[in-house]
Amino acid sequence: MNKKINVIFLINELFINNFEYVYKKMIKSSDFNVTVVACESNATDYKDFVSSRQIYEFLKSKKINCIDSYNPKTKKHIDLRIYNPDYIIFLTPYDIYRPNEYSSENLSKFAKVCDIEYGTNIIMSNAYNLILDNGFYKNCYFHFITNDFENYISEDFKKYSISKKFIPTGCFKLEKYLENKYSEKNWNKIFENNNALRIVWKPRWTLENIDELFIWLNKLVEYCEKNDAQMLLLEHPMLRSNLKSKKCLDKYTNIIEKLDSKKIVTYNDYDFLDYVLESDVLISEPSSIIPEYTITGNPIILNFEYEKLNDIGKKVISPDWATNDINKVMDLLNTCKHKSKIKYKNIVFYENKKYKTPSSYLLELLKEDSENVPKEKYYMEYIEKQDKILSGIRNILEKGYYDEQEVIDDMKISSDIFKMLKNWNDEIVRLKSK
Repeated sequence: MNKKINVIFLINELFINNFEYVYKKMIKSSDFNVTVVACESNATDYKDFVSSRQIYEFLKSKKINCIDSYNPKTKKHIDLRIYNPDYIIFLTPYDIYRPNEYSSENLSKFAKVCDIEYGTNIIMSNAYNLILDNGFYKNCYFHFITNDFENYISEDFKKYSISKKFIPTGCFKLEKYLENKYSEKNWNKIFENNNALRIVWKPRWTLENIDELFIWLNKLVEYCEKNDAQMLLLEHPMLRSNLKSKKCLDKYTNIIEKLDSKKIVTYNDYDFLDYVLESDVLISEPSSIIPEYTITGNPIILNFEYEKLNDIGKKVISPDWATNDINKVMDLLNTCKHKSKIKYKNIVFYENKKYKTPSSYLLELLKEDSENVPKEKYYMEYIEKQDKILSGIRNILEKGYYDEQEVIDDMKISSDIFKMLKNWNDEIVRLKSK
C-alpha cells in the first residue's frame, strides 16, 4: 500500500477505554495517518456539558496527541475536510452529543464514518427499532461490534442493508487485559487489606426507584463494616447529574463523605476495569460491564429480573444470582466468602478465537476496505444513491404515488420521513380527486 490511510478519531467524552489500545497500535503502523480531535459533549437532562478544551486536556494528560476542535477566537469548529480523512471513527453512535457540524450526516459526505461499540446490551428492549430509526447507523459505514452473538436483535434485522455494517471485531475494552492477563495489582493501590472480600457495586444510574438506591447503599455499607469486606462503588458517568436533577445529590454525597475509605471507595474514571477485574464479586444493574466481567470467572449478582434479560444476558447470568431483594444479596455475598461453595456458571462471553486481537483486526479491515472500495469510488456510489432518493421523493411530491417497498428498501429513509411522505402523498391524491 503506497498511499497512507487518513483516520480521524473524533473524541467527545472522557471514557476512552474502547479507543486507547487501538490508537496506540494504529500510530505505530506505517499504513496510517492518525489525527485525534477533541470535541465538546453536549448537555442533556442527565448529562452535564463537557467542553472540547476539557477533553483536549484530558487526552493530553494520557499522552495522546490531539487537537482542540473549537476555536474560541473565531467561535467556529475546525473543518475536518482539511485532513482529507478516509475514515472518521466515533466512540459512541449518538449525534445528539455532538455539534451539528460533526453530525454523522454531515461528516459522511466526505469520509467513511465508523463507530467502535462501547458496550453490549443484555436486556430485552426495542433496540431493533431504535437502530433502524437512528440516523447515525444509516450514515455510518462500519459499526464495529464485539462478536456474532450481538446480531441477536431480530431475524428481520438481517433483511436490511444496515445489518451489513455491523462488523464483529472483538472487545476493544478488554484487549489489554486479555493480552496482559491483567497482571498489575491495581486493587491494592486503593485498599490495604489483601485478604478481604473484594466487592464491586455498580448501581442503576437512571434511578427509577430512588429509595432503592439508598436502601442498597446503606445495606452494603453496613455489610462491609461488619465483615472483612471492601467495596468499590462504581458510579455511572451520569449517576451524580441524575441525582442532582432529582434533588438527591446532597443526600448521596453526605453518605459518601462519611464512609471509611479503608472499606469503601467511589470510582468513576474511564480505567475502572483495572480495578473491577481484580474483584471477587460484581453487583450490578444491567450493564455492559457484566459480560466484560465474565473473563474473571467470578460470580455476578444482577440487580434486575432474570426474565427481562435478552439471550446474551441469560448466557452470562445465573438465574439464582439475579434479584431485586437486597437481603438475598447479603446471603449471596456470604456465599462468596467461601469460594469453594460457590455454584456459578462460568461463561466467558468475550472468548472468541475466530478473530485476531480487535485492534489488529480493525487495522487489517480498514486497509482491505481502503483498497477494495477507495473513497472516490464510494462517493460516486453515494451520489448515485442520493440522486435515486431525490428522484423518489420528487415522484411522490409531483406525481402523487409511491411504492412502499421501494421507499423502505431502496431509498432507506427513516420511518418518520416515510410517514410524512405518505401523508403528503395521501393529501396530493385527495386534492387531485376533487
